[in-house]
Amino acid sequence: MAYLGTKPQSGFISQEANQYFTGLTQNYIDLNQSISSLSSVIVLVNGVVQENSTMSLTSSTRITLGDTLVSADKVTCIYVAKISSTQAPATGSVTNDMLSGSIANSKLATDPLNASNLASGTVPTARLGSGTASSSTFLRGDQTYASAGESNTPGWLATMTGVQSISDNTFTTVQFNTESDGYDTDSGFNTGTYTYTVPDGEGGKYFLTAGVYINANSNRPYGIKFVTSAGDRGEVLVSGINHDVGVTPQTSVVQSLNAGQTVYVQVYQNSGVSKNTSFGIKNCWFGGFKISS
Repeated sequence: MAYLGTKPQSGFISQEANQYFTGLTQNYIDLNQSISSLSSVIVLVNGVVQENSTMSLTSSTRITLGDTLVSADKVTCIYVAKISSTQAPATGSVTNDMLSGSIANSKLATDPLNASNLASGTVPTARLGSGTASSSTFLRGDQTYASAGESNTPGWLATMTGVQSISDNTFTTVQFNTESDGYDTDSGFNTGTYTYTVPDGEGGKYFLTAGVYINANSNRPYGIKFVTSAGDRGEVLVSGINHDVGVTPQTSVVQSLNAGQTVYVQVYQNSGVSKNTSFGIKNCWFGGFKISS
């Protein structure tokens, strides 16, 4: 048979055409398929098409007729475009153009969302976590990239460019008037007040270190300490020191500092008269850096 246009396709559906009833003595027929309305079927009694107005759909599988049947009646129920089964297409016969929308992962032979199915290949870094992957970062347990270790900033290191006289029997603020090698990552050190101020947003635990060489050779006490907004810290006071030229009291401490808090260094000597310090980074230093939040 010739066709105009595209030839109708077949072979992928099977249509249930008829259902027959004989020997009934009741006013209804029970269907072997569910329907939603009487327009889905055509009912014939002894070859005569029954009007829908004379019947009612009692349930999705039962039609009540307009009269009671006798055993000699022959009833035919024709399903209108009712597909009862499908035939699977041959392997490899479905192309991309035949598909509409996306395919659920559950329909795939291997679920791409199941990490155990990754047997080979490389997962792009963009699929691993948020942030930028590089040779200087690592992937944390919360799926974000972060720098390896602490940056240890802010940090600073100051020294002196000349000698300073230290009064007898009192703690004197040390005049660290220059930054050694320009090391002051956040510009927190003030060479005019010899004080470091914790920058905004940089509160945390800081490692502090200081040492001051004092030109004194008497066997008397010497000391050093940090003075912070939270009080004196890391005080070292040593008596009975035996030396020929001088002594370098020094101290280190881990101290919690909030943003805006300050810290500076004081030294002490009790030789009976004022004594001078030495200068330069090898002899006098005051520095620190942040170790954690």
